[in-house]
Amino acid sequence: MTSATFPEAWPEQLKELAPRTTEVPLEPPDAWVLGSFTPSFRAAHGPINPPFFSDSLLAQLDAALADFEHGVMPRISYCSWKVSTLRHFPTRTLKQMLALLTQPDPRVAAALEVMVTSGDPVVLHLRDWRDLAPWSEFRMFIKDRQFAGVSQYHHRELIPLLARNYAPLAQVLADFADRVLEVIHMDDVVVDLAVAETAAGGFQAELIELNPFDRRTDPCLFSWDKPGDFDQTFRIRLPAPSTL
Repeated sequence: MTSATFPEAWPEQLKELAPRTTEVPLEPPDAWVLGSFTPSFRAAHGPINPPFFSDSLLAQLDAALADFEHGVMPRISYCSWKVSTLRHFPTRTLKQMLALLTQPDPRVAAALEVMVTSGDPVVLHLRDWRDLAPWSEFRMFIKDRQFAGVSQYHHRELIPLLARNYAPLAQVLADFADRVLEVIHMDDVVVDLAVAETAAGGFQAELIELNPFDRRTDPCLFSWDKPGDFDQTFRIRLPAPSTL
């Protein structure tokens, strides 16, 4: 299941475009324990022995957290804990980390199922925390190592700030596309990124994650069904035209 989209497969120069991250590889027993907190995983494999994380992993996590002043967002290579509401808050302590990791999450468990049964490595990524407002997230499409378009990520929402700042955001996104294309290791990929306001009143972009360039990935305001729809444009949702 190891994929070129997984953060541990990114070239170092690409990692530099993302928030600072610490990678914690899990020993197989700890990976099995991680899956066991979801009922579907336990139903498939029965009781897991040992029943909890190793002292070694707990010590690694505690030490890693001390290096992040504002906390982290944990994830495995494939996905994050999106079922739990705990994901909306930064993880700062080992207690908070364990509260998150022990939450049942079918998506995380399904990914772990494939990895642990195939012997693929499981890596826990601790990423420097970012507060991401809906306006700040974008999805960028790259096809044949060329920029193919970018859309607001929360594409069902009408966000006036995007229209008001369309020109400067378009420039920042275009510049970020150039930076990604210089170091990306994939010909076809979908790039999730976030934009933050700078102290000088401008914007800057950071890489969030990579996704496959295919129907498994939501095309946002583009379409997989319209030939030529990835036309190198920057798309945001605009108000519907008024009717008389």
